[in-house]
Amino acid sequence: MKKPYQIESQRAVKQLEAMAADGNPAVQMVLPMAEMLGWLRQGVGELIRQAGLRLMDLLMQEEVRELVGERSQRQAERTAHRWGSERGYCVVMGQKVPVERPRVRSTDDQEVRLGSYEMFHRGEPLTETVWEKLMLGLSTRKADSRSAPRSGSLGRILR
Repeated sequence: MKKPYQIESQRAVKQLEAMAADGNPAVQMVLPMAEMLGWLRQGVGELIRQAGLRLMDLLMQEEVRELVGERSQRQAERTAHRWGSERGYCVVMGQKVPVERPRVRSTDDQEVRLGSYEMFHRGEPLTETVWEKLMLGLSTRKADSRSAPRSGSLGRILR
């Protein structure tokens, strides 16, 4: 039986998917070349990680804009409003990474979950598979060869 917070999380993801399918808004990201080169000096993984974090923030802000409307614009039929931000985390390459997530409240003072944050907040399939096998008592020695997803995989996980 699912808990209420799990149901709300799934509902938020479905609303995000419906919003994307309905209007199919374009999201554009601009990254300064100097910052990108700085990240690239630390490795390609760092460049991808930082660009991904920026993209996540952009997607969350776009979802807030769709739910609430433009910032500082009056709306008679407003159903929700911005409510600051809060620290949270997302899972990137198997690691929890801190992020600032925007908050939205409905006009009847209820927290509105963001589907984009719920998707970023989920664990990755590999992490979940290893955790399930660990809980079942399976040895985690050489876990990468047993728990790697088979369909569409790119090979073994590098250590």
